[in-house]
Amino acid sequence: MTDYVELHCHSHYSLLDGASSPQALLSQASELGMPALALTDHDNLYGAVEFATLARQQGIQPIHGAELTLHDKSHITLLVKNEQGWRNLCWLITQAQHNAPKGEAVLQDGALIGHTDGLIALSGCRHSRVMSALLRRDRRAALSAIAQQIELFGRENYWLELQHHILPEDDELIYMLAAIAKKLHIGCVATNNVHYAVRDRSRLQDILTCIRHSTHLDDGQKYLRPSSEYYLKSAQEMRTLFKNYPDALVNTLVIADQCQFDLQTIQQELPDYLVPDNVSAAKYLTYL
Repeated sequence: MTDYVELHCHSHYSLLDGASSPQALLSQASELGMPALALTDHDNLYGAVEFATLARQQGIQPIHGAELTLHDKSHITLLVKNEQGWRNLCWLITQAQHNAPKGEAVLQDGALIGHTDGLIALSGCRHSRVMSALLRRDRRAALSAIAQQIELFGRENYWLELQHHILPEDDELIYMLAAIAKKLHIGCVATNNVHYAVRDRSRLQDILTCIRHSTHLDDGQKYLRPSSEYYLKSAQEMRTLFKNYPDALVNTLVIADQCQFDLQTIQQELPDYLVPDNVSAAKYLTYL
């Protein structure tokens, strides 16, 4: 059993972005000894049923979630704690997809009001309001974003997300985020923003990204991830990266323990259809 679980993970259901299937991600998580794994695809829950079914077969606790795109194109990572959280996440994703062109999603901040119960929020990746503000050296904007998100989700359900992909700014970013977390008395948690199960899949992720932007690999460098570090890492690898922030690893287990929602508890509510007398619904469907 490991002392780290991944809470920010994309499968191929993050269309033209994730480069591994839920099965591949779960198999790698099992090999690494992770007791739980979160699936946080972009603006959808397309893989939720498959993920939950396969996770149970592997003896891994499935954590449902999504990385949502807000109206300013920033990202925030949401994890489901309980049934109310699942219902709220489904509602938020519906709103985000309804208000955007096909294949896109845009969630207005106002939609979050009254729909955050049962959800845990992680501050997000470099495309989040918090981290992007710090990258711009705008600490005031970062603190403002944090305050707004704490107000929405509650201090106990909001965590600053630390990520290290061996990039020049990562050490400083993590230091600033950890310092802010300490000052504001909120938790911080380590994630790896996983987009493929193993490092060897990074080139496929590059290809998917270029397809998404309708460009060639030779011309698409500005769209590609800056390293091949976005894979499912072992606890030892994460301990090395976050050696000065051990609590950020422990907190992955704390959060996983809070996310006990089981998709099997949701009862299907299918509509009844009128069929001819003495004909079953299945037979009538075959006839149609």
